[in-house]
Amino acid sequence: MKKITSIILTIIVLVIFGCEKEKESGANCTGESRLVGVSHTASPNDSKQINFVVSYSGSQSVDNSVKWDFGDGTDIQTVNSLSTNHIYSGSGTFNVKATITLNDGECSYSIDEAVTVQ
Repeated sequence: MKKITSIILTIIVLVIFGCEKEKESGANCTGESRLVGVSHTASPNDSKQINFVVSYSGSQSVDNSVKWDFGDGTDIQTVNSLSTNHIYSGSGTFNVKATITLNDGECSYSIDEAVTVQ
């Protein structure tokens, strides 16, 4: 009976510490989303070419890879830079989503940006 109690207690301790570690990891990400932003500008030579830049003003390390959904039905692109551009085929307003990660994927944020193309 003592052996079963010992095994159950060990399992409970492992589960509790496993949850605490996940909570600690998530806590490091709390509040960082407000420090992440996306800005865009139209190219002066082509109004359908939009230039995007991701900014981050926090203290954690930014992973250099950004997933972009440009909102126009094109495939999601992974870009190994905090800036990129996209050429839209027509005018309209598009909901762009940039997904960035911090600390080697520990924290992940998606930022929506409404873009109006002339």
